[in-house]
Amino acid sequence: MTTPKQKKTINVIEIQNKTWLSEKEAVVYTGFNRDQLRNYRNNGTKIAGTLPYVCIGGKFIRYNRNEVDKWLMKHRVPRE
Repeated sequence: MTTPKQKKTINVIEIQNKTWLSEKEAVVYTGFNRDQLRNYRNNGTKIAGTLPYVCIGGKFIRYNRNEVDKWLMKHRVPRE
């Protein structure tokens, strides 16, 4: 008897310790949905340009967590 595949829950604490994030992990980490993440990756924003990523073998997208943090910080709104 086979058991149905269980979806792996993405743990935020595990993500914070990783260097490279999958698209699903980047969605959890940033709070953006998948379409927003792809839009920022492909089209960027006026303030910070495109979201940095690597594409491996034309198929696998990975985000460097530190680069994502830097990109996000470019959008930081200064305190008054």
